[in-house]
Amino acid sequence: MTEKKKKKIRLVIDDHEIRFFPPGITVEEAIERSGIAYPYPVVGALLDGKVVELDRRIAYSGSMRALHLGTTDGMRLYQRSLSFVLVRAVRDVYPGLKVYINHSLSRGFYCELHAEGFRNIERFHLKKTDLAKIKKRMREIIDANEPFIRREFPLKDAIRLFQRLGQQDKVSLLKYRNGTGEKVSIYQCGREKNHFYGYLVPRTGCLESFDLKFYPPGFILLF
Repeated sequence: MTEKKKKKIRLVIDDHEIRFFPPGITVEEAIERSGIAYPYPVVGALLDGKVVELDRRIAYSGSMRALHLGTTDGMRLYQRSLSFVLVRAVRDVYPGLKVYINHSLSRGFYCELHAEGFRNIERFHLKKTDLAKIKKRMREIIDANEPFIRREFPLKDAIRLFQRLGQQDKVSLLKYRNGTGEKVSIYQCGREKNHFYGYLVPRTGCLESFDLKFYPPGFILLF
């Protein structure tokens, strides 16, 4: 092995031959430089068996497998990220409303809109024109290719943050977690902050394919 290669990291990508990259290269850059053709858009990767984001920098040699939309983990990354964009779009278009993503339905998630603070009392009577406005705002956010910025917060600080933002559902969720030294990942896109059990794609521009289907009294977020 030459001295030049000794200074680089070695990666086996999707069981292909060993490739050499400079330390600090991102997952996305390594996949692009590999020249491997994938049947669907790549949204993340398994790095030594652990799910990582596309913007994760690689410091050591190892093995990597791309997560595209034809994989279960890849689709979960896409679903979480698109759900974030939906939540933000609803707040932007109708600040007094909140979207509740309830359950899987017809290759998507069934959602409803409720007046903030009155989930079980007052439902927003959704119309097709309302859904068109929300979809338009989602497309604007996606076309802007805005970053999903992840930061780590101590658990107590994360709870205080969501209390301040009035997101009581997140407060209740986080209070079930244990460990005073535990860190919580919080994503931000624009002014919207949210917490997920799992990673997101790095940018909204990765979320090209989606639709909203009118399904009274709510709608379906289709991937």
